[in-house]
Amino acid sequence: TRFGSHVVEELTPPIEGDERIQGYELSEDGKRAVFVVRKGKAAMDGERRVKIAKYTGRFVEVQEVSRHVSDDPIGKGEIRIYLWDLDTAMREDGTLWLVHKFENTGPRDVARTPEWSRDGTRVVFATFEQKNGQVLIHESVFPIGDAAQPKPEEKGEVPGRFKRVLERPAKTVYRFLHDGGPNTPGMMNPTWLADGRHVLFLSEQSGFRHLHVLDPRYESQRQLTAGT
Repeated sequence: TRFGSHVVEELTPPIEGDERIQGYELSEDGKRAVFVVRKGKAAMDGERRVKIAKYTGRFVEVQEVSRHVSDDPIGKGEIRIYLWDLDTAMREDGTLWLVHKFENTGPRDVARTPEWSRDGTRVVFATFEQKNGQVLIHESVFPIGDAAQPKPEEKGEVPGRFKRVLERPAKTVYRFLHDGGPNTPGMMNPTWLADGRHVLFLSEQSGFRHLHVLDPRYESQRQLTAGT
């Protein structure tokens, strides 16, 4: 729904049948969207079923839920991140851009919803792979003009109605190993600063949780806060 218009559009991204939307973010001008989907199972999706007691109501209730324990195999699935031009959402030739795929490595994996730059041309996001302890910060530029034309090596899929999906992997602009607290990767939250050039994010690279400023162009960062 747009202010000043009586039209209400129902947006249905042409994702595959086993993909489930987990988060989305609109650009500031409302013309573009980035969204995160899960394909297949989450790392913590367990095969076994257990019964647990629920005490929140007046009477105790017993319900059956799935449970994953340490010696269970990791659920086979992945996170996918897409860019979408909302001006083409109602057109039959609209394109969905797949900019990142992230396979499950462990229950503490992190892949947050990306943040748009103020001009709506780029998104930034971070992923954490529990298996190898790597944090990666990625930048993706929204394809416009000539950049939006498919390259010879790109193959389009047609998972939905008259839509095409093209892969255009995001660029990894910074990476480091995380060996600190288990909750910190979920708090990194890379965010564009007002200048549209630098990115603010949280990390424990110094041994303590601090803010850092990243310049994606030069793939360099500096620590902004200090202390223990």
